[in-house]
Amino acid sequence: MSVIDLAKFSEEDFDPKAWINGACANRPADDTLEKYLSELEIKLQLLAEDISVSLEDHSRQALQRIPRALGEVGRVKEDGLKLQANTQSIVQKLVDAEQTSARSVEMLASVDAVKRRMEGARDTMREASGLAELMDSVEEVFAGSDLKLMANTLAKMRRGLKVVGSVPEFQYGHERVASLEDRLEAMVSPALYDALYAHDSQQAQELSDILVAIGRYSALERQYTTSRLRPLMEVWEQYDTATGSNASFVAWLPSFYDAILLQFQQESRWCASVFPEHHSELLVQLVTTLLKKIFEGYKKRLQDSLAEVQVMAAETEEDYQAAAAA
Repeated sequence: MSVIDLAKFSEEDFDPKAWINGACANRPADDTLEKYLSELEIKLQLLAEDISVSLEDHSRQALQRIPRALGEVGRVKEDGLKLQANTQSIVQKLVDAEQTSARSVEMLASVDAVKRRMEGARDTMREASGLAELMDSVEEVFAGSDLKLMANTLAKMRRGLKVVGSVPEFQYGHERVASLEDRLEAMVSPALYDALYAHDSQQAQELSDILVAIGRYSALERQYTTSRLRPLMEVWEQYDTATGSNASFVAWLPSFYDAILLQFQQESRWCASVFPEHHSELLVQLVTTLLKKIFEGYKKRLQDSLAEVQVMAAETEEDYQAAAAA
């Protein structure tokens, strides 16, 4: 492996991702990516430790010079009282000491910046090495039945891809992770639907946490709305199945509103206990979906009721006119 150029880490616009891309581009053909990344990470660690030792030595030397400089200043000031002719020389020594201290501080700051950049590159390299291992072992994880482990693995892969950026070896990583997230969502969704419909708090919370962990909150919202819409629609459909075709829709509406209000009160309490961070959004989505679902039927039933009232009014008018003519 080639020697690492420390000058790169001293550049103001140093980019860890670009540096890693360049290092990977020079990887020997007979080295695997994992081996190359591991060796590069170890070399960075060793260099960082060397710089840390050098930084400590310079800091110690600087601290040791300060007492001597202070002692020298004291002696020079004492001699200055006796030998005023040397005042100018003393002032010059003080100026020189100040300039030397400033240069030392500047050098220490530069060394510390290099150290921090190397540590950043080392951490990025470590993340890339771990990502390569996850890419190789993720199918084994999905072959098991631990949904939480699957979600944690995918979350780590997402974080790793974000850190390494556009490293060529991981150019298809985002597509693969998205595909695996689709698979996990398909595995979780049916069980989540059943848990939500049955108000199984523990199961619903565990499964929803998995979807949120992989960035699929929309799937949680979809399953919640679909499952909790069923009992609400059953109340709406009672007008046709329970009241009879001759029942007045307007007279039936108060009982519908009361039943819906009661269900929403119960749902609000349950949802707040299971999804404390998302219950407001979930309930708003449920109400919105319900109103959209019943809108056309509501309009038709109301129109039919108005038509019935108009027919009854016309018949009443005819009876009145017939009675008046008699």
